[in-house]
Amino acid sequence: MDEEQLPDVTEPAVDMAALLNCIVLDELLDLAIDWIPQITAAQVVSIFIVDDARRKLVMMRHSKRKGFDVEIDLDDPGTLILEVFRKKKAILIHDIPAYAQENKLPIEMRGGGKSYGSSSCMLVPIAFRPLEGERQIIGALNLTDKANFEPFTKEELRYASQIGETLGTAVHNTRIIERKLGGQQKELLGELAGARSSVATTREAAQGVEAELEEAARRVQQLLPELPKIPGYELAVHYRPMAGVGGDFYDFIPIDEHRIGIAIGDVAGHGIEAALVMSMTKQVLNLYSKIHGTATEALIRANGEIFDALKGQSFISVFFGILDTRTHVFSYARAGHNPPFLHNPARNPPTIKLDAKGMVLGTTGSRRFGEMLEEIRIPLRTGDLLLLYTDGVVEAMTAEGEEFGEERLVLSLEANAVCTPDQLKSRLARHVSGFSAEVSDDQTILVIKAIDIVATASEAEAAEPAEALLMVDQWLHEGELAAEAAQEVFFQAEPVDVGTGGLALSDDDAALIQTLADELGLIGPLGRILGRLGKELADECAELEARKAALERQVAALALVRTLPDQLARGDIEELAAAGRALALALGPE
Repeated sequence: MDEEQLPDVTEPAVDMAALLNCIVLDELLDLAIDWIPQITAAQVVSIFIVDDARRKLVMMRHSKRKGFDVEIDLDDPGTLILEVFRKKKAILIHDIPAYAQENKLPIEMRGGGKSYGSSSCMLVPIAFRPLEGERQIIGALNLTDKANFEPFTKEELRYASQIGETLGTAVHNTRIIERKLGGQQKELLGELAGARSSVATTREAAQGVEAELEEAARRVQQLLPELPKIPGYELAVHYRPMAGVGGDFYDFIPIDEHRIGIAIGDVAGHGIEAALVMSMTKQVLNLYSKIHGTATEALIRANGEIFDALKGQSFISVFFGILDTRTHVFSYARAGHNPPFLHNPARNPPTIKLDAKGMVLGTTGSRRFGEMLEEIRIPLRTGDLLLLYTDGVVEAMTAEGEEFGEERLVLSLEANAVCTPDQLKSRLARHVSGFSAEVSDDQTILVIKAIDIVATASEAEAAEPAEALLMVDQWLHEGELAAEAAQEVFFQAEPVDVGTGGLALSDDDAALIQTLADELGLIGPLGRILGRLGKELADECAELEARKAALERQVAALALVRTLPDQLARGDIEELAAAGRALALALGPE
């Protein structure tokens, strides 16, 4: 497997969700040994787990063998797999014999009863990190025999390490459950499955289910927001649930006077359960976008709430952007949702996919989710056409199983771009419905078109110079630098080198301004304000200094003129000549 062929780094967190939901250790290990070889480059995988009571490392699963009785003493100094415990990290070995010789390990290669048949392997800790305390290694993965017979790579080791951490957490959780339930997990799961089946049967037999669904659909429709009026923009939406109650949603969130959040998402599944998850997602996204004011932070906080509530049993894809109606900059993040398209014939290329790194909501905790999330900013211009949609649009199928796909969607967008947003969404919806044999998923299309927009100065940039200076002076002298708050207040752009504009500052003040520049990056309007004000004030100071020098010369000349009568009376020619030269010097240029 080449590095470019590796699965996306978000995949383990999504696929391993099934492992994290296991509560029986044997089922967990069966699932892991089937799954790990499929997504790694290793043809042979073995899973070892520590038996603390006997101080043994026990082989629990092997991808090529069903029967195994391998046990290793944890104090054995000559076993390769124990290198994980000795070095407390994942190990990439390109040449096992050379590594064994270098580390004085009695390792033999296969053939004539020898142990290893591959010259390259990865030894990976199975570990977890408790809420309090240090990371604990409770087992190890041995991955050998790379499919293309090449040595394993560092990227593959990093990927395998991520798998080891997820598996370690899952094993730790099952052990806790076994201790709590005394090994009765399977019986309890059976009872739970029976209860669920009974509930399902009761629901199917209940009278008035159709009426309840119709009422639920009516309520969900009431949850769908009205299209806001945004100066300079036109909006249109097409919403078509597969059943009475769908999992698709869209929302418009007024963040402040000049910013509005725009969200589109898709909850896994359909029906009332999906509608409830959708409603919860909209509420937490609405709350945190108003509190934090950035697309990434709102999604990170929302993911934390959803993951805690759903425990990985469902997930939601969301595209969330924030439109600043002053600067017309669109800042967006993508939590595993279909990337929208931006079309404008005046752009090169005319159609852009608004892609960004990110994973779906609800499958992992906030730290991991935040590491994978990326926020991108794009300035909009007149004529820009934003197309947001859900997967039911591009995954609509013919009877033969052919999907509508992104390519057809883009072609339809470009062919109908001259239409109004309302006309465009209707034509796209007809194109999709005419292509597919039946509606197999919810479909949502949201169109936003910039009709007539002009970027204006931000509030900070448009402030009076005196107000801006007071603000800067307050930050410099009246408290700690609130870097995070400042970055949320000021529109972020490329870092600006402010300098001092030639101002005659003390060394301490100059150093303080430089500290501010370093800590905040002096980005956006604040940087431009300081730079502009520095230059303006320097020019004013130079002008005042020139005027002061001229006035001082005029005062000196006046003093000389006042002495002339006495000099004339005395008739001292030399004294008069000296006074004339001094007067000429005082009235002349510097």
